[in-house]
Amino acid sequence: MALGPVIALLMQPTLHGSMTPASYVKWLEMAGARVALLPYDADDSQVDAVFKQVNGALWIGGEALVPPSARRMYANAVAAYKVGDIFPIWGTCDGFEWMLQIAAENDSVLTTGFDAEDLPLPLNLTAAASDSRLLSECSSMLVGARQYKKMTIRDALSTLPITPNSHHMGVTPADFARFAPLVEAFSVLATNVDRRGKPFVSLVEAKHGLP
Repeated sequence: MALGPVIALLMQPTLHGSMTPASYVKWLEMAGARVALLPYDADDSQVDAVFKQVNGALWIGGEALVPPSARRMYANAVAAYKVGDIFPIWGTCDGFEWMLQIAAENDSVLTTGFDAEDLPLPLNLTAAASDSRLLSECSSMLVGARQYKKMTIRDALSTLPITPNSHHMGVTPADFARFAPLVEAFSVLATNVDRRGKPFVSLVEAKHGLP
């Protein structure tokens, strides 16, 4: 029997070490992946050792600052891409913010003042979403529930309030556009606005096969 990919899960810090909600592990396992936990405060040698043994990474939600372990993993993924090895990284919530900060080469791209706690929204897809690798199969895969007619995943994401938001920090489209390294690294696939009408970037995809 073929074994699934191994995904490094970069944990969040606690007063006594690192932790991750079990839901993230179960989510990966439900998709057939095996999980390797990586401490938030892992040093370069630990990150490098894990990187060589896994097929991708998940950076989870929380409220922590960008750790050196994330910066090291991102650098390793970019270096691997340059020699033809694709290493995908998925960032959720805090992990998503880390990715944008690292790619921008400036942590100040992330700002506060968003009113988006406990706010489920449909995605406002951009023109770039049409050619996205991430969303390409979503245009043909059908989903449905009792209260909704069957529709494609793409239509569900763009019309139903099924993408959860729980944050007071984010990156505005204007700030995204101000940082050339970020624009060079990522395409914006979707944006949203918070309760006060303040826009934020909600979905990106790396360009050129980068992580």
